[in-house]
Amino acid sequence: MKPIIGLSTGITASRYYVMRDYIEAVWRCGGTPLLLPCLSTDGDNDLIFCTNLLSRVDGLLLTGGADIDPIFYGEHRHQRLSKVYRERDKFEITLVRIVIKQEMPVLGICRGAQVLNVAYGGTLNQRVETHWQKSKEDQPTHNIRIEKGTKLAKILEQTELMVNSFHRQTIKELAFDFTPSAYADDGVVEAIETLKNRFVIGLQFHPENLFRKSPSIKRIFSSFIHACKGLVG
Repeated sequence: MKPIIGLSTGITASRYYVMRDYIEAVWRCGGTPLLLPCLSTDGDNDLIFCTNLLSRVDGLLLTGGADIDPIFYGEHRHQRLSKVYRERDKFEITLVRIVIKQEMPVLGICRGAQVLNVAYGGTLNQRVETHWQKSKEDQPTHNIRIEKGTKLAKILEQTELMVNSFHRQTIKELAFDFTPSAYADDGVVEAIETLKNRFVIGLQFHPENLFRKSPSIKRIFSSFIHACKGLVG
């Protein structure tokens, strides 16, 4: 049976949504995607709701999307920060804190990597101008260096990789128990992971747009799904 992968959803005033490439990447790499609506209640009810959702999945994929409100890492809002959705921020931070305690596999993409960092005490640079490419989503535009000996290096089987880039926030202070596993040439952290869990990786780039053309990047999703089956990732 294919493992069930919970995908966090974007939110607008009238809908929850997930970009198609996330769903296809999960499905084509051996998982069954299940969308997790970012409902938020209050206090203990949030924890109960998130726990009930997570009891139905084998792994969590944190998708990309809007900037994270800096209130969640103790900073004032930058005047040029994009629109934020506190309901989604609160929901996903709660999910992360539950799944890491449960040692459930987690893959965070772009915003998802930032959520992982913030959920465990890290901070973000609220506004950068050099990491939003003009090329199409499936076109890699810059190089990253993968740290030797990391889980990501073992998955990719290489120490350099061309990736895409669509983000205006970056990791500033890294959360406790996480380590950087890849950097852009300008020093921006492009991947993080924790050694305490079977599979918890955050990627600043967008592998869901690249997996069809890159066997190396497809292994990211395959390894994640493999870990979700309860096997060694």
